[in-house]
Amino acid sequence: MRLEAETKTQLMQRLKTIEGHTRGLQRMVDSEQYCIDIVRQVRAVQRALDKISGLLLENHLETCVATAMSSDRKSEQERVIQELVYLLAGPVIIDLPHPAARLNEVGSQDIKDTFMQVIEDKE
Repeated sequence: MRLEAETKTQLMQRLKTIEGHTRGLQRMVDSEQYCIDIVRQVRAVQRALDKISGLLLENHLETCVATAMSSDRKSEQERVIQELVYLLAGPVIIDLPHPAARLNEVGSQDIKDTFMQVIEDKE
């Protein structure tokens, strides 16, 4: 994984915040606080984790995916597309004989073109 210093700093700060919230949740449960208050804190942690996921996905698209999509190695391009389709669509792909079969259905060239456009827009 390649992270810019600013992104890494943001991730680490968010993780420390989540760690603090999690310890707070433990104290809330231990002291048997009101259920709704605990649920609110849990949701705050979930939102914070979602932000971390978003930062990591953005970083992945800008680095790993951009590198793979601009390479001449079709297998590498298909590998990152499969990862993203699996991430976004979930495990339904597992039911197919081969994950690449699903890419042919949705049009792997369309997906590649979309990723390349995102990469070009970032440059």
